[in-house]
Amino acid sequence: MLLASLVYLSVTNTEFHEGGVRYAVAVAQFVTVPIGLVLAGSAFAVQAAALAGRQTGRRLGDFVPDGTIVVVVGMILLGIGLGQIGNDRLMPPKWNWISFLGLTVTGALVLIVVRGAVKAALGRGGGGAPANRLLGILATDIVLVAGLGVMMYGALNNLVLGANGFRTGFAGNGDGLVLWVVAALFLVFVRGGFKLAVARRSGVIAAVARELLLVVGIFAFIVGERSVIAGKPPGVPIGGAFLPAAAILLGALFLLVPARLGAKEGLRDDPQAASGT
Repeated sequence: MLLASLVYLSVTNTEFHEGGVRYAVAVAQFVTVPIGLVLAGSAFAVQAAALAGRQTGRRLGDFVPDGTIVVVVGMILLGIGLGQIGNDRLMPPKWNWISFLGLTVTGALVLIVVRGAVKAALGRGGGGAPANRLLGILATDIVLVAGLGVMMYGALNNLVLGANGFRTGFAGNGDGLVLWVVAALFLVFVRGGFKLAVARRSGVIAAVARELLLVVGIFAFIVGERSVIAGKPPGVPIGGAFLPAAAILLGALFLLVPARLGAKEGLRDDPQAASGT
């Protein structure tokens, strides 16, 4: 479903921007894509909740469905929503396959595969000596920041600019750079410190707080990175497309908080897995 949504997005956007379809038709086609992404992310969450608790005898390199794919889909939706919210009207994003395959997909693979391998190698932050827990949390969050940066750089060039991200580079903005760096440090150290502090605790409040910290960090990270790439001051301008863009952002929030928490339900029997993601 996820792959079908992205391929469909590329085709319909190309048709619209080349004058092949009318605006109303293009928008009607486009709005099905965020819906498809929410459904795909929800399906991943259900699968993770059903399968994660059955994992036993985990070894380095084992794939553990822990909600990472749900987060990746939520990040994509967050990027789409932020890209739309300042427009005068809802606009089908542009598309560039080089940026998508070379950067967006690469960043997603870093988040899913590399981060998963780091978790398997260093532990998930819930057990062992405090120093080992800290190392595991910091390492996975550093990979999170790296993957997010690459994925969102590709997504902006792909969806907003319709350009080859290997050639566009960064226009640069001082305030945006500060926000970008602060957001990265927030995700690694503030959220990481919180995860370490609540590693051996359970409860809805701590779990929701952990995911909300992730949302805040990702939101600021994307706004800062967009500012540096576009060369404009950081901010979230509000345009005529606010309502549909807000609906997309709500879909992202749904995946990043309740859906991801649901994906972790299958990990409850494994304290190490449940606390360090």
